Amino acid sequence: MKITLNPCPATSLYPPFAGSVAQQLSDGVAQFVSTPSNNGAITYVEYGYAKYRGFPVVSVLNKAGYYTQPTAENVGIALTRAVINADRTQNLTGVYTNPDPRTYPVSSYSYLIVPTTTAAPFTTAKGATLGRFILYACAPAS
Repeated sequence: MKITLNPCPATSLYPPFAGSVAQQLSDGVAQFVSTPSNNGAITYVEYGYAKYRGFPVVSVLNKAGYYTQPTAENVGIALTRAVINADRTQNLTGVYTNPDPRTYPVSSYSYLIVPTTTAAPFTTAKGATLGRFILYACAPAS
């Protein structure tokens, strides 16, 4: 039996190299990079964290030959080509190859699993709190 090691293990600390500094969570990464003492640092972080701090965001070349930003509109247009399978998995091949010039080709979905009834131990009050959190967490960065 041949064992092949994954050259890119699933970790937020990969790849460790001289001079690299690991940070916890997206906000920790964005905060670290945004401090003046770390001028010139490079990272990968979700669009909202970069936009909130006024950082530039990379544009990605799409199938139509246009460089686009991960705006809500561009992501939404790209996701019109996603296929949601019966088992709730997603096939994003059409997203990556969407020919619309407005698409952000590396778009994906995030899922939020929440109660759908107020059956115990969930309550109407907890539902209201959860609703406010969802609006906060899912609102586009401004």
